[in-house]
Amino acid sequence: MDWTLSAEVGLYFAVDDPKFDDQDGQYWVIYVPQEKILIDGKPYKGYNKSAVEAIEGTIFINPSFYQMGDDKQALGEVRRARQHGKFSMQSYENCIVGMDQQEEFHRIISNIRVSSLKST
Repeated sequence: MDWTLSAEVGLYFAVDDPKFDDQDGQYWVIYVPQEKILIDGKPYKGYNKSAVEAIEGTIFINPSFYQMGDDKQALGEVRRARQHGKFSMQSYENCIVGMDQQEEFHRIISNIRVSSLKST
């Protein structure tokens, strides 16, 4: 799953598509404990394993941004940088259950509802 550090970016994606103007939008805020964040270069015992089954619990990845000569690759990196893009990974068993329903997130996740244009 991808995340952003920017409330403005989260809000943008919650209300961006006009065909859903008659429906409430929502976005999630998660307060990630520092020990759950994997920063490039920081060791993590499951990170280099190829199988998703090797992931225990949830990890959050704060990837580095790379500038390469390839314009298409550079555009993707620029977009990710502007969106303050971060990622989370979970085991298969956890990723099919909503984070709001998982015990490890009960105290650190909040849902924010954005009223539709038609309900105002």
